[in-house]
Amino acid sequence: LLFVLLIAAIISVPFLFKDKINEAVKEAINENLNAKVNYGDFDLSLIRSFPNFSFAINDVSVVGINEFKGDTLTHINHLNFTVDLLSVFNGTKYKLLKLEVVEPKVNALVNYAGKANWDIAKSKEEKKTSTETKFAAELKKIIIKNGNIVYNDQKGSTYAALNNLNFEGAGNVTQDIYLFSTQTGINELTVKSGAITYLNKAKLNAKVDMEIDNPNAKYTFKENETTLNALGLKFSGFVQTKNDLTTDITFNAKET
Repeated sequence: LLFVLLIAAIISVPFLFKDKINEAVKEAINENLNAKVNYGDFDLSLIRSFPNFSFAINDVSVVGINEFKGDTLTHINHLNFTVDLLSVFNGTKYKLLKLEVVEPKVNALVNYAGKANWDIAKSKEEKKTSTETKFAAELKKIIIKNGNIVYNDQKGSTYAALNNLNFEGAGNVTQDIYLFSTQTGINELTVKSGAITYLNKAKLNAKVDMEIDNPNAKYTFKENETTLNALGLKFSGFVQTKNDLTTDITFNAKET
């Protein structure tokens, strides 16, 4: 009997909170973004990420306004959040534990006037209320599958394209200092500046462990290995962005 009741709860509980979480998503979008955001079907489940909730959204699009009216900043076939179960029952802030983005297409553009189309976050003055968002990021894992990203800086004459990007990052981002372990694969990486093409459909694979020091804005390379086409590289050192940009990085190649 207890087993039957547990299965019944796993199936039925998501229906009680589905509309509530969907409303919170819409509220967060409208309160924080200057863009037209649309999405299709959505679903809430306890089975996919038991014992936490899995909130899945399909066919997500972000379209610009004003000077970028009609331009699609991003389209995502499938977006999945893992939400802490207790935070849903408490009803105060929903804790996001995991984010999975499947087949995103991103068109990042800086126009000739120097305006970026991803600069869509509302200022405090633009927000209608001072209420904090109902979501709190406690992400421990971020996954991107089969992504395609284009960066086009018209003012700076810089262009980059990442085709078939697969990324996985894990770390406790709630801590001030934590280790962020990443694995990245890009089938085709193209980078151009002006009339010079630095990379043309190069293949990149990288496994990088980085120590993130948020209070000091310092990012230190730990165990890592990167392969660009046939060139294998290892990095050590750090990048610090607090006050001025400071870098101290060395690299070596076992085979050149």
